[in-house]
Amino acid sequence: SFNTLNLVGSLGITLTGFNGFDISQSSGIAFLSNDDFLYTVNLSTGAATLLGTIGGALGADTISISAVAIPEPSTTALLGAALLGSAVMFVRRRTRRA
Repeated sequence: SFNTLNLVGSLGITLTGFNGFDISQSSGIAFLSNDDFLYTVNLSTGAATLLGTIGGALGADTISISAVAIPEPSTTALLGAALLGSAVMFVRRRTRRA
């Protein structure tokens, strides 16, 4: 379940040096970096699968990943309500003047 740690199995690799781990919110794919190597991790079995080499001579800190900001539904709803309210006020003022 969500926010629960469960032991699922061995990665099948030895972790050394600098490591990072993240699970993509959009795809549910788990990624693991171990020194200069990038892996996917099967969340059902725990097994790591090598995707390729990262960083190399420059080091893994040269990787950049861009993120796109997606507004929360509540933010979008609040903006919609504000626009609707402005439109209603505009129409009311216009009909009172006529």
